[in-house]
Amino acid sequence: MFPWESSLTGIETSPAGDGTHGACSAPGAPPPPPLRWFDAELPAATDPSGPVRSSAEIPRVSTGNAFGDCEQHINSDISFATRQMWQLSHDKAWLADTGYPLAEGIAEFWASKATRGADGLYHILKVMGPDEFHQLVDDNAYTNAAAATALRFAADAAAALGKTPPSAALWREIADRMFIAFDAAKDYHPEYMAYYPKAGKATGVYAPPGVVKQGDTILMGFPLGWNMTASSRRNDLIVYNNATTGNGPAMVRSTR
Repeated sequence: MFPWESSLTGIETSPAGDGTHGACSAPGAPPPPPLRWFDAELPAATDPSGPVRSSAEIPRVSTGNAFGDCEQHINSDISFATRQMWQLSHDKAWLADTGYPLAEGIAEFWASKATRGADGLYHILKVMGPDEFHQLVDDNAYTNAAAATALRFAADAAAALGKTPPSAALWREIADRMFIAFDAAKDYHPEYMAYYPKAGKATGVYAPPGVVKQGDTILMGFPLGWNMTASSRRNDLIVYNNATTGNGPAMVRSTR
């Protein structure tokens, strides 16, 4: 999994302290290794190959957190950027050397994380979407849609290179049967199945249930381009325009 927040070294540098390190691991997977942190206080801080310390050696960041572990959509975000590069360049040499290995690894991650439910659909459990007010939720709509997009891209990239990886059929199956939360009566996508919208008011970094911090579900429409009706897209924008806190990041408004 890629780090959620990273500095020069490419290792996880998310703030720690809430004790949830490993809470979002794939079912049956071993716990992740201890977080490693770049010691910015050392003179070598500008050197990407400079010293790092394990979390045990730096008590102030000793436990890991839900942000670094659970915002697993970062993997799909990187796959999406890779797909955009391929679609713009059609550079097969780049795809073979760089793009496909990224896409393949990310697809394998999601194939290990998704679980098939009794409904015959695939579910992604215990994640945090871009809305950081809601942690450890099941079936975050954007996370699932982005994962399906990443899985499909990996299979498409393999086909473009004439590759037939043994997992390609599974990638497509999971992508095609991914559960996406949708309220047919209200014609919009709940952020996750237990979500209900509430007027966007927050004090500091805390918010009542239903208030969202920043763009999350609306990212399905842009930039992801998830297939939906115009009315569903419009309703998503209306619902989350009202539910997003007024002091959230400015990027929320750029999608409207």
